[in-house]
Amino acid sequence: MDSYGSPTTSGTPAERGLRRLVLLLEAAHGPDDPRLAPALEALGASCAAHGRLAEAERLYLRTIALLEGRRTPDDRRSTDDPPSTGGQRNPDRPDPAGLPEEE
Repeated sequence: MDSYGSPTTSGTPAERGLRRLVLLLEAAHGPDDPRLAPALEALGASCAAHGRLAEAERLYLRTIALLEGRRTPDDRRSTDDPPSTGGQRNPDRPDPAGLPEEE
């Protein structure tokens, strides 16, 4: 048995499907791929709903770790960069080029 329980005998039918999905995603993408997060979170929610709180906590913590480690093009910007304003300049933030604002 692996760390997620048996995909054929452990938990409800939905949990068995989620456990199998996690195993398939790990085989396809590796154990640290953020694409596992939705399946792990759903499995954690099912475990929590059935009173298996320690298992749910472990799954939630793994989900958080995977999501925090995700890097996308949007994540590469500095934490000082403002969120996108849809092409509009933020009037509360100085122009980074030092040019005067257009009126």
